[in-house]
Amino acid sequence: MEKNKKIFPFYKLFSYDILFYYAISILFLNGVKGLSLSEIAVLNGVYATCAIIFQIPAALITDKIGLRNSMILGNIFCLLWGIDYLIAPSFATLAIGDLLLALGFALKGTSESPFLYSSLKKLNNLSEFSKVEGKGSSLYFIVEALACVAAGYLYKVNVYLPLIFSCICALIAIVLAYFTTPIKNLKAANITPKERKDELISGFKFIFKSKRLHALLVFACLFYGILAVAATYFKTFLTVIEVDSTTFGYIFAAASITASIGSLVQEKISKKFRNQTLTFMSLTYVASFVFIGVISILTTNYNVLLVTGIVVYLFQMFIRGAYRIIVKNYVSNFTTSAIRSKLMSIYYLAENFGSAIILFIISKPLDIFPIGLIYTMSGFVFSVALIAVLNYMQTRIGLKPEQYTKRDRLNLDD
Repeated sequence: MEKNKKIFPFYKLFSYDILFYYAISILFLNGVKGLSLSEIAVLNGVYATCAIIFQIPAALITDKIGLRNSMILGNIFCLLWGIDYLIAPSFATLAIGDLLLALGFALKGTSESPFLYSSLKKLNNLSEFSKVEGKGSSLYFIVEALACVAAGYLYKVNVYLPLIFSCICALIAIVLAYFTTPIKNLKAANITPKERKDELISGFKFIFKSKRLHALLVFACLFYGILAVAATYFKTFLTVIEVDSTTFGYIFAAASITASIGSLVQEKISKKFRNQTLTFMSLTYVASFVFIGVISILTTNYNVLLVTGIVVYLFQMFIRGAYRIIVKNYVSNFTTSAIRSKLMSIYYLAENFGSAIILFIISKPLDIFPIGLIYTMSGFVFSVALIAVLNYMQTRIGLKPEQYTKRDRLNLDD
């Protein structure tokens, strides 16, 4: 298990997300594959929808083949996505690639955090979960920064080079996952597929009876949708003001470094804001939408818009980097190994449901309204929605341990 602890941060570096591609994704889809801005948003929505569909099958597969093998298989599907995008001639074939990518991330989403958590549990070292997870994420953001800069130049040399490098990264993640030690679960190995399905359904029913988990899932659904929209908006914003691929690379490199800093200081943020951490992060995040929107409406000056956009997006990425670690801690607390994978599956289901709904809603306006107006109106709408959800969370999240019900305090000795 000590080997898992050492390998995991480096595995996470290559597995956390798609290196090299995302910095130039909108340029590639718009300029090379010929998709409109609204089609790109719909394609992102297709991914999120497929991610929803695959959450339950992914949990069943993870139970069947184990956490390590699910990590390996998930990265294989990510590799197949890259190959599909290299040869895809149309929207439909690109959507098939997103289907493969969604299945890959569904498998990784239900296995990676439980794999680390269980490994540390066996070492009696759960206190290092955030540290190890945060190290992996921060390493990813640092390497992604270099990859973003490289992607901008690689794209100028050959528009397909960034995707080829993405495929190589997926291969490295497969190899690293292979060399980890499997988490043995003899009880699970003897359960039939029907029993696994019944166990999963039972776990879902149990989870949905928890007020604390209810609140977390509602928040995850809304806020992750907002995070997904922010990335789409900003890439659209840069395309509208005609930023070139090299500048794209440098901007997203800076964003990755900022997100890395956020993931490294997430413990300090949690200690400072305590039970108001999610409130602080989410409300300041959507306030930035209004800020960039108003500036975009008031001026057409390229330098002003570029600087404003960069400052806002760097702030958003700082919040995103911290949020991803903090919220996983919230989700993993008060759980046992029997439901941890199922809970992560439901959590990712909620995230992708929010992404799909919001991305489909905003897809058509991207081809109709100015990006400044879209930013501003979205900021106000998201603020109202978040205030309502945060109010709902007040009596359910951030309480003292003794204030939770017995059903919400599941963290036994397992």
